[in-house]
Amino acid sequence: MSEEEIVSVEEFYLNVLNEIAVMNPNDSVAQIIEHINLIPENLQYKSAILLELEKTRIFPEALMKIFTFVLYIQSEREEINKLYEESMERYETINKLT
Repeated sequence: MSEEEIVSVEEFYLNVLNEIAVMNPNDSVAQIIEHINLIPENLQYKSAILLELEKTRIFPEALMKIFTFVLYIQSEREEINKLYEESMERYETINKLT
């Protein structure tokens, strides 16, 4: 990762922090989740993240790591939703054939 890319990633994290800083107690966290989803983290080895957490039972304490963890959870959620949609399409196809 180049220095320019690192600065860019840090800007995304700062955007999330700024969004949190201006929140009111009654505000929705939806905007924060949206900003976290914009963080250009490489989740190529996301299965290793979960495995490491399971092995050590140490959860992230630095705010940037927490944001990355939320990003990881969001990516898993999207993947599960996609698989669910595919399975429902297949079920519908099988249902039509029988």
